[in-house]
Amino acid sequence: MALLSFQKKLAETVDAALTQLNIPSPGIPTLQSWITIPPSVEKGNLSLPVFRFTPKGENWVLFAQKIVQQLTHTDVFEKFEAAGPYINAFISTAAFNVSIFENTQKAPALPLGDAPLVMVEYASPNTNKPLHVGHLRNIALGVSTARLFEHEGNRVFRTQIINDRGVHICKSMRAYQKWGNGKTPESEKMKSDHFVGTFYVDFTKHAEKDEKLEEEAQQMLLKWEQNDPVVRALWKKMNEWAEKGIFETYEKMGAVFDKNYYESDIYLHGKEVVQKGLEEGLFVKADNGAIMAPLEKKYKVTDKPLVRGDGTSLYVTQDLYLAMKRFEDFPQLEKIIYIVGSEQEMHFKQVFAILDLLGFPQAKKCYHLGYGLVTLPSGKMSTREGTVVNADDLIQELETMAIAEYEKRSPEMAPNEIQRRSKVISLAALKFYLVKQDAKKELVFNPQESISFEGQTGPYLLYTNARIQSILRKSLQKPSIAKSGMLIEKRERELIALLSQKNEIVSSALSHYSPHVLAHYLLELANTFNTYYHETKIIQENSEMEQARLALVQTIHLVLEEGLYLFGIETLKEM
Repeated sequence: MALLSFQKKLAETVDAALTQLNIPSPGIPTLQSWITIPPSVEKGNLSLPVFRFTPKGENWVLFAQKIVQQLTHTDVFEKFEAAGPYINAFISTAAFNVSIFENTQKAPALPLGDAPLVMVEYASPNTNKPLHVGHLRNIALGVSTARLFEHEGNRVFRTQIINDRGVHICKSMRAYQKWGNGKTPESEKMKSDHFVGTFYVDFTKHAEKDEKLEEEAQQMLLKWEQNDPVVRALWKKMNEWAEKGIFETYEKMGAVFDKNYYESDIYLHGKEVVQKGLEEGLFVKADNGAIMAPLEKKYKVTDKPLVRGDGTSLYVTQDLYLAMKRFEDFPQLEKIIYIVGSEQEMHFKQVFAILDLLGFPQAKKCYHLGYGLVTLPSGKMSTREGTVVNADDLIQELETMAIAEYEKRSPEMAPNEIQRRSKVISLAALKFYLVKQDAKKELVFNPQESISFEGQTGPYLLYTNARIQSILRKSLQKPSIAKSGMLIEKRERELIALLSQKNEIVSSALSHYSPHVLAHYLLELANTFNTYYHETKIIQENSEMEQARLALVQTIHLVLEEGLYLFGIETLKEM
């Protein structure tokens, strides 16, 4: 990380100056942690706020000037300035450019076998309906989170919990029994998960008029738990249909999993954990016989029922068991990231608190990455009412819009090439739109806006990246990092300063579980490059300047490619 090495060098330089002035230093690591990047390149490459360590009674501004007078120019720093209570450092152009370009063009090292192991749980569908746009946000966050962890040197184990049992599953099954008439996805020419989902919608519509249907679904669940062969056979068949279709959508989104956990395999487990906690006096019994976890006094969260008064388990029971099992299955596991909607925030606080109450040491290694509801400009959606936007329908709609745009712009292009490019562009539009906003906030997904080749979109980044590759193909020169010291124009220095921040941006996106930080960075880099492209002649008569500028644009291309990869976005050489 080139910028970090410069920050450390500045901290060492200031630390030495303080020693010469007989002024106590906060220490090199602390000084380095305070260093920031100025808002514009005119104010330098690095900035250190001296008010953090000015001796008591001294004026901040005068103290900054005193330190600057003690600092000497080196091969690394060509100038220091006191700007109010700040010391601004100007890194030598040649040293800065070469360091940034060389470091950017090195591929990240692959995580080794002894690297920290992180588990990312995402997607986790129900097998009674197809994925919808909310699942797509979950998947986009899961893919990017996993890749960010890998970029930072971790091994990642991708997993999901498939919710394949329960009364909601039985509702689809009961509807199929009553109105399926032996139909199959093949006979109806439907994608298999969509086929299953139609019966869930049918059940809801009929249940509004027939109250007995809800009771019939409950009876079917009871039969399932009793291993009724007829019910189990239907359950197996419909789950296979649902999973087949869901995994086809996963493939489109680039979602892969190292292990699938099934609720049907674990739902009975966990009661032993609860019983043991009750015997040890950690849990209590309510008047109605329910077993409760007392959490409010110690953890400041609402007390949580673990087992109902009738002895049946709740979701929290299996979540406790599954967390323990995962750490048992993978002793090297350093962290589990649960990517689940923000409406489950309290649930996960309670799960983690209960694990801690049980004395489970890995409780602090669990983290819930919540995300806000996704709506469309038309408003909220409901699966039960059949008004939800299926993931596949949205992907197809975006692809159709991209095809129409190509047919308008490039009518001479072969249809199969239009199809290929449109598929890449539509998925880039979708994935980038889903991650560019803070995950914690609700998201209104606007298909028309997401697919635009202009603005803050995935296709815009693809277009910028393709434009750079076109420049590199057209030039007869080769990029030269050695000549990059010639890049002294304002816009060039802005671009190089942005490039220098890449690794820190990626690290920040991961440490704060905020992929949108990286998305905004890529947009700023693309915007600045496009301004530079319109203002500057890159391919020109001066071959050395052309080589230097080619090195700059090639580095921008590499950063855009890497950033888009971290979002699971494929790129195009030509648009």
